[in-house]
Formats: sequence, structure tokens, C-alpha cells
Amino acid sequence: RCVQASGAIADLWLCKGNPSDELLELVQFRVAACTGDANALDELLPLIGAALPEVSAIFEVRIEHPAHLQSIAEHARELLILRNLRQIQEMAQARNDTQAMEERMRQLTEQSHRDPLTGVFNRLHLDETLEQEFTAAGEKHPLTIALLDLDDFKLINDRFGHLVGDQVLRQFAQTVQRTLRSSDVVARYGGEEFLLLLNYSDEAAATQVLQRLLEDVAQLPMAVVDGQPVHVTFSAGLATHNGRDGSFGSARELLQAADNVLYGAK
Repeated sequence: RCVQASGAIADLWLCKGNPSDELLELVQFRVAACTGDANALDELLPLIGAALPEVSAIFEVRIEHPAHLQSIAEHARELLILRNLRQIQEMAQARNDTQAMEERMRQLTEQSHRDPLTGVFNRLHLDETLEQEFTAAGEKHPLTIALLDLDDFKLINDRFGHLVGDQVLRQFAQTVQRTLRSSDVVARYGGEEFLLLLNYSDEAAATQVLQRLLEDVAQLPMAVVDGQPVHVTFSAGLATHNGRDGSFGSARELLQAADNVLYGAK
């Protein structure tokens, strides 16, 4: 490294006129590799100039002292500053690119957990969250799930078409989201079925939530066709872990219990 640095310095020393930026950057790079200091060239040039008379005498050679040594040093400092600025800009850009990539990955992850039609969570997210919340609840606090099924939804599709049916599903999902707490989870379970995950809610509290939701849904048109509002209702099946009927052995058993109650409600 020292030999490589000395060769580059010699080229710089002996060049006629102002050296090119490429040569200066090469010298700075090799000196930094030799000394471990990016600013070493600025200190090294005056030292070489001071040592020249003794070196020339020892080797019985004449080495010219560049008249523009000071300008070379100033040029080298300018290049170093510019390079540092470029590095700062590149680091800032890399940081921005990383943040943009992380945000894109977050969005893609979020999209993979969302139902594309209604915007609520999908079955994949539901299965993961239900297992997590069931484990977290343990035997400490109640966890209620509610399976909702839109009544006579097939008649809406048959009468108005699937596009209106899709609009009804979207509007219903939005109405549910507005009614629930931010800590609650709503997911499309499949078709016209939705599942609500109501943490820290017992049977009584969950029943009040569903009654309020049913009133809102029944009053609000889920779609308008030829000026005529389309209203829907839903049936629900509730099941509570750590409720008045005790606890369940698994999240799957809790889900099955809610499905059984929904079947009876239908």
C-alpha cells in the first residue's frame, strides 16, 4: 500500500500543470488505504516538500519542487469535501430508498392480509390473529367472537346482480368497522360471512354491540338501485372464551361454537 501510494504521489508531484480530478482522487484513495486517514494527503504533501532536499542529496538526484504545490493541496481538499458531500447525499438517498422499500413491503404485507373487495382483514389474518388473541387471553380475560351472515344475500345477487352484491358487501364491511372499537378485528370469513373478534368483551357487552350494529345496518341502505334503497339484515352466532359458560380448549373450538350458534340463528 505504501509503494502504491508513493507511486501515485510521484505521478501527482511530477505532473505538469494542475492534475486531473481523477489523478487526485486516485492519490487520495491510495494514501487513505496506506494511512487509514482520508485527510492524510493534505498533511503529507508539505512533509514531502520539506524532506525533498535531504532525499535529493542522499540519492544524488534533482527533484523539482512544484511551484503549484499549494494549489494542488487546495484542489485536493476541495475534491475531498465534494466526495464527502457526495457520500452524504448517497447515504441520504440510500436511507430514503430503504425507507421507501420498507414502506412498500409494509404495504404489500398489509395488502396480503386484506380482503380485496371489502378492505377488511381476510381469512389468513383472521386465523393468525385469533390464535394470538386466544393464547393471550389464556384464563385471564374474556374473548368473544361473532360470526355474521347476511340474510338472503343470494336474493340480492339474483335480483340486482353481482356488482350490486359486491357494493352491499363493501358498505356492510364499512358499517361494521365504524361501529367497532379500534382494538376489535373484523374480517371477511368467506362469501357473505364476516367474523368479529371482540377482545375483553363478555357475552353481554358483545350482544349490545351486535344489537347496535344490527340497528345501524337495517337503517342504512347498503346500496341504491334505480333510486331504490337496498337494505339488509344479518344473523349472528356468539361464543365467548372465559365467559359464563367457561373456557374453550382451543381457538378452533371457540370458532366452531360460534358457527353452531349462527346455524341455529339462521
